[in-house]
Amino acid sequence: MIEYLRIDNVLDKECLQTGIYKDLEHDYYWSDDFSCEFYITLAKAGFITIGYVHRGNNILLPQIQTHYALLEHKDLHISHHIKKLLQKHTYHFSTNERFQEVIEGIKKSYEDCWIHPTYEALLHELHQGSFEGFKLISSELSDPITNTLVAGEIGYICNGFYTGLTKFSLKEKAYSNWGTLQRVLLTQHLDTEGIHLSNLGHPQMQYKLDLGATIYSREDFLKKCNML
Repeated sequence: MIEYLRIDNVLDKECLQTGIYKDLEHDYYWSDDFSCEFYITLAKAGFITIGYVHRGNNILLPQIQTHYALLEHKDLHISHHIKKLLQKHTYHFSTNERFQEVIEGIKKSYEDCWIHPTYEALLHELHQGSFEGFKLISSELSDPITNTLVAGEIGYICNGFYTGLTKFSLKEKAYSNWGTLQRVLLTQHLDTEGIHLSNLGHPQMQYKLDLGATIYSREDFLKKCNML
């Protein structure tokens, strides 16, 4: 059974640290609170929150994962294929220039995309707003000749590190490895902005480890990010 989560539960330090954080039997919770305040409170507590449709109702699914893939930017591994693409420089990398197009690209790429209309509206509110200790960003990788958006990602900077929410990349042969190239360029960009750690979320995907990410338990993640 997935328990309902309120902002009071997350703000209550005892409930959070001795209850939620310690309970490894549960990682997902649910809520119908689509306020920016709640979303940011969750992010600051280490939750990654996605959308879900349950019996026709749009809800949030905040997750405090049991394991995380964390990438120290100094450990970034750039493969031979990506180095060749970097040398050619036949691409255009940007941030916050094509936010809506990135969302559309993500929605088209996944049959059961969790960005439902209510969540999408929240993303726009978070992107357009100004909040202390939280910034939602998009990153884009485009073909400069055709202006085609080839790869993009939505994520946020919070607690001094970056968390990736979701991303997409085109599957055309001409753009082989551009999805990884986007992640490498974003990592390098964040590093120049003084952000030296990325939370890549679930560790099951091999490409995250290939980039140099390390798997952390929930407890170790919370300690590393000064939440415990």
